[in-house]
Amino acid sequence: MAQTTDDELINIVRSAHEWRVLMENPGATDADRRAFQAWLAADPRHEDMFGRAETVWSALGDVAPSDFDERLHQPSWRERWSQRVGALSAPSAERGNRIVFASIAVATVFAGGLLLTLPKQPQTMAEAENASVTNYASDRGETKTVALSDGSTLTLGAASKATVTYSGSSRSLELVEGAVFLDIESDEARPFLVDAAAMKVMVTGTAFAVKRIDDAVRVSVAEGDVEVSYPIFLNDKATSLMTRQSLAAGQQIAASQGAGLDDIKEISIAAVGAWRSDRLVYDGDPLWHLVADANRYSERRVIIDGDEERIGALKIQGAFSASDIDGMLSSLALIHPVVVDQSEPEIIRIRAASSGGN
Repeated sequence: MAQTTDDELINIVRSAHEWRVLMENPGATDADRRAFQAWLAADPRHEDMFGRAETVWSALGDVAPSDFDERLHQPSWRERWSQRVGALSAPSAERGNRIVFASIAVATVFAGGLLLTLPKQPQTMAEAENASVTNYASDRGETKTVALSDGSTLTLGAASKATVTYSGSSRSLELVEGAVFLDIESDEARPFLVDAAAMKVMVTGTAFAVKRIDDAVRVSVAEGDVEVSYPIFLNDKATSLMTRQSLAAGQQIAASQGAGLDDIKEISIAAVGAWRSDRLVYDGDPLWHLVADANRYSERRVIIDGDEERIGALKIQGAFSASDIDGMLSSLALIHPVVVDQSEPEIIRIRAASSGGN
């Protein structure tokens, strides 16, 4: 079967949005509806894209245009979807001028930034060949600091993994798991990009911490400013449409697939990357975050035993010593109606108090 080209896919996406606009127009005729059904039947991809178009517009109902990443409107390959906005025609001649062209224009702009995960523009071959890629990892309970080639400093929290890539025009880090603290050497020509799950953090020179637990990411700023971007998810898949926020020193933001990009919180500078000083700080974090942290330090595996959703959602407030994980876990029984069973040699179980003691 012939490979689908980007232009083919783009035309299908645009047509799907145009049909969506027409089918919601009270002036649509029976002939329009028959033409629409014929278009759906002509290619199995048409029905799929129309469904996506409806989902997109439903999701965007609660999103303000000011939340979108302004870089999606800068010239790029996506301009192929938006450059003809002013001259768009109906998918069929029978539509005449019945389509609301302003709505189509908006649909096309959003389609350009949002719908499909088309291939990203790759680095040039020369840049790819000259890129320096280094993997860093720390052991359970270990904090490790390394100097990067541009003068920046990377500190990894316990049981953390990160990949750093430098080329002539870019600097980036992918946080695979755990936590990092970055003190970035300023370079206006080469912003530093951190990728953690779906979160992207852009800086030129600043000090900040990033923590990743599964798909949940938190960014905390100690010095300077950072810009964070996070995609809108539709049908459990990340789109190319990003919400974004700018953070200053003493600010923090979190994001996850289920909750999206959260509101900015004010925090103490001392709390940013506090794990570097052997402190685990929680300010309303869910208990499952504490469990994930405990597993980066404890030799015994820590699990929530039963009613995982309810117990994991319990909120934790306070600071604990990373060198006394057993003590941190035991204190949970003083905060919440849970029992911490440490009777087994290899597993620590956290369960609801009503299910029995240790």
